[in-house]
Amino acid sequence: MNRRGFTITELLISFTIVAMVAANISMVLRTTSSAYEAGVFAVRLEDQAEQTIDRISYALMSSKADELNPDLVDGMHASHIRYQMSLGVEADGEFILSDVERIALVHAERSVVWSENPDEERERRVVWTRNVAPYQQGEVFNGLDDNGNGLTDEEGLCFDKLGSSVRIRLLLEGEDSKGTEYSILKRNIVTCRN
Repeated sequence: MNRRGFTITELLISFTIVAMVAANISMVLRTTSSAYEAGVFAVRLEDQAEQTIDRISYALMSSKADELNPDLVDGMHASHIRYQMSLGVEADGEFILSDVERIALVHAERSVVWSENPDEERERRVVWTRNVAPYQQGEVFNGLDDNGNGLTDEEGLCFDKLGSSVRIRLLLEGEDSKGTEYSILKRNIVTCRN
């Protein structure tokens, strides 16, 4: 006997196999997309931290060491720093300095803000980065050195003196769309050239 076409059972089996293959492909695509999204988020946060630490470093490298404020002493730290950049030297050997500039952690915004002529009417402000952690890794606000590095209650942006140099630490935190938390710590040590 010659048959033409398929039985309903054969069609159902074919549709089931096609549906299973499609479901597996869909799961692979979702997993790949999720992994890609997480990777992109982490890379963006890393780039953001790298660019910000570089900006801070370049600004302080060009500043005059004795113009840094607060005058950091060993064992103390600050979440802001005021400085003046050296623009050149006059004929009599005196430095020509820029207007006062400040780099500071603004807690309410969780951001690093650069300002020129801070606290004056003609102040200019630029947000250099957001997502700054309230405190460095292992630190909580309790008056103790929780992470064992000799400094107490270090904030997400932290400046401290290391001999004749300034050590900078910046901790950014973020959460991707899936709720995965990331933290990126960048450090640098800068010696003022002037």
